[in-house]
Amino acid sequence: MFYFRLNRILIHSNFRQTLLKKRDKADVEVYCFVTSGNNPLPALKGLTAATEEDKRNSMIKKAVQQALEARVLTPIENVKDDHMLTFGDTGFVIYEDDKIPNDFHFQMVIVGNRSKQRDTAKMLIDMEKDSELNSLVKSAGNLIGAVNPAVAIGSEIGKYLTKFILRQYANKDDDQLGLVYQSWNRMEHYPHGERKRDGNKDLTGNLEYDYSLFGFERKKRKKPAATT
Repeated sequence: MFYFRLNRILIHSNFRQTLLKKRDKADVEVYCFVTSGNNPLPALKGLTAATEEDKRNSMIKKAVQQALEARVLTPIENVKDDHMLTFGDTGFVIYEDDKIPNDFHFQMVIVGNRSKQRDTAKMLIDMEKDSELNSLVKSAGNLIGAVNPAVAIGSEIGKYLTKFILRQYANKDDDQLGLVYQSWNRMEHYPHGERKRDGNKDLTGNLEYDYSLFGFERKKRKKPAATT
């Protein structure tokens, strides 16, 4: 089994400017995207066997849609400056699998939301019109020759979607509170299936977060010796 957990998030500023301190609160949305070697996006299966460029491009666009629909979304209300988000003794499980993956990619974006939660159907429509989508498809197509193209492309899709979501919120005058891109591989970062790091800083400097990876291999039962 394998688990990836967020254990704590510290948001230094919610970027709300109000005259009354008691109104200095923000509703926050946390978006997470995960790709691993064990669980590539379904639409990318068979990508390397696809010989026609149009078919490959269609598969990549479908994978972007699947990633957006499968995002982990956590809405949190009344977040103040230096607000500590904790998730109990066991943490918030972002991803779990039956096996320990050889590589693991995690993206997270946190936004202070001044309006209602985004509608997925509307976001999908906007994504189809997004000028950056074709750029992603072209760059992702160049990764087909990678060692594990489905995982490499899945990671790029996660990065694209975090930027896309930020653009969506920016159009509504919402605030970017945090941005995380993390990649690990088992050989270097969790050879025994475990890794725990506290006090990690995000790319904006406004966020600190604790995470943990925990995995163990199930021992195979030996078959009983044949009796004569």
